[in-house]
Amino acid sequence: METQVQIQDFFGPFVCDGDSISAQQDQFSFTATITHDPDTRPTDFDCYSPENIKSWKKEDWYFGVMGVSASYNDVLLDDCIVAIGGVNVNFPESDNSYLNEIAKELFDEALDEAHRALSMLRQSVCQEVA
Repeated sequence: METQVQIQDFFGPFVCDGDSISAQQDQFSFTATITHDPDTRPTDFDCYSPENIKSWKKEDWYFGVMGVSASYNDVLLDDCIVAIGGVNVNFPESDNSYLNEIAKELFDEALDEAHRALSMLRQSVCQEVA
């Protein structure tokens, strides 16, 4: 599926906790933010080498949660409309470019969810006014 939203910036080769990128589609604005995932450890999986685990323990890399907030005409619809956890951040010998691919997918999903959230909000407001 082709990305529907226009990404305005990208994650770089080193990502800190709290770093974010933005995207927009019509009146919808989205922000994908990386935060530390305290619940995921490399020992939860069979795919990490002892060297990977050692560098994780030294905090050379970490697992993150990528959460996307959605706004419509600068009105916040949801501060975390979609998210994914267990994402490798600053993994050894990685340029973090896959974080941008994950963000593209989440932005597309967030656009669909934002349309639903806006529809529900409009419905709720109209019922209260009536």
